[in-house]
Parts: sequence; C-alpha cells; structure tokens
Amino acid sequence: MNIAPGIRISNRGEDFIVLNVTDNFDGTSILDVEGISELVRGKRFSFDTKIEPKIQALDPINTTLQPDVDSGIEKLNSF
Repeated sequence: MNIAPGIRISNRGEDFIVLNVTDNFDGTSILDVEGISELVRGKRFSFDTKIEPKIQALDPINTTLQPDVDSGIEKLNSF
C-alpha cells in the first residue's frame, strides 16, 4: 500500500487525511489521520495497516467537485 502524508483515505465507511506514516518492523504502517467526513471531522485516529485491511487510498482523479452554493451569511443571520 503506497500511502503518504496528505493522501485521503477511506476506512470503516469514513474519510480521513493522512498526517503521518510510521513504518512497522514487519513492513506494515501506522497511519496517523484526521477525520474529514461528517461523523469523524476534526477527530484524530491511528490505524495499523496490519489489522485494518480495508484501508483504501482515494484517487483524486475520481473526485467530483461540487460548488459551494451555501452563503455563510444566511447561516449567521438565522439566530
């Protein structure tokens, strides 16, 4: 698995950004990540690639960009 800091990954149905990668003695890695999808946003985790076999690197080529049509002003005025 070719994962480096800055890459987005998916694991356990959530998306994360990789902050740091530490190599294990057995060729696997510990990934220090921060959540970016709604449920885990802003929370930090560590995943061991030896025991988390379903980690997938997200390819930016397959990313669909969506315009932000929400003006933050409306949210501020809704108090």
